[in-house]
Amino acid sequence: TKALACELAPHGIRVNAIAPGHTATPGNYDLRNNSERRADVDSILERTPSGRAFSEPKDMARAALFLASEDSRAMYGSILTVDEGYTAGM
Repeated sequence: TKALACELAPHGIRVNAIAPGHTATPGNYDLRNNSERRADVDSILERTPSGRAFSEPKDMARAALFLASEDSRAMYGSILTVDEGYTAGM
């Protein structure tokens, strides 16, 4: 994102990215709802300060809307992490 941001910024184009964390999707339904996988979910929760193991797709959509809006007009070459605080290593 940084190289593209530098290249495209003079043309008024902002380049940023979203780094999603664990997100509730149909693809991980079994992980989220299978009691045999509870230990896996608990290990995520141990490192997630928000108390939620999985973000919702709407959380990613809201991050994308922010990056597409003028509210992020000063952001170039950034990676916006949306992971319930998981990578904070709490």
